[in-house]
Amino acid sequence: MTTTVEYKAQVINGREYQLKITRQKGLQEVVLNGERVMVEEAAFVEWPGKMGTSKNYTVARKPKSPEEKAAFLAQVREIATDGLIRQGIW
Repeated sequence: MTTTVEYKAQVINGREYQLKITRQKGLQEVVLNGERVMVEEAAFVEWPGKMGTSKNYTVARKPKSPEEKAAFLAQVREIATDGLIRQGIW
């Protein structure tokens, strides 16, 4: 897992605040709404004073099987073909 820390200035209502943004990339397990969830990336934005911390997660998805990928691509082709036919292009 890689962790990067970035500091940014943010202007809100004419006042400038310094934010600390921490990003963690890599597969990890977190608890969201009482459930354990695998995430690929987590970002934490720490606001100054009593403004709090924002947490953002990118939930990991299970890799699709070759059959699922082929079915998805067939559906995309069918929808695209139907659209072209309706427009008189094909």
